[in-house]
Amino acid sequence: MHADHSVLQIIAHVMIASLFLYRGFGAMPQYAHHAGRLRSRRVPFPEVVMVFAFATMIAGGVMVALDFHAWIGASLLILFTLLANFLYHDFWNHEPGRDKERSTNSFANNIAVMGGLLLVFAAS
Repeated sequence: MHADHSVLQIIAHVMIASLFLYRGFGAMPQYAHHAGRLRSRRVPFPEVVMVFAFATMIAGGVMVALDFHAWIGASLLILFTLLANFLYHDFWNHEPGRDKERSTNSFANNIAVMGGLLLVFAAS
């Protein structure tokens, strides 16, 4: 674990992982709200999907932070982020204004996060 990584790579792993751990644990108390958002988007079995989403954020975050099969953790987090982008940050469906701007910014930030995850994947 991290044996062949520089200090900067280890810091990068922990920084990227902390985002998913923070968001995963932070969103758990709002489980019903998030499942409702998925239901409104016609996602099948939204409650089960949310359990898998939380598990993916936590497990993927731990795997990347500890460099334990980090390529698997990064892959899971890339898939999660890609799906979350299209389900939650669909700026193309918003009218111009604050909601569209917020969704556009979140979508773009998530693209950058996926770039960092690809670097984790490539270095593993």
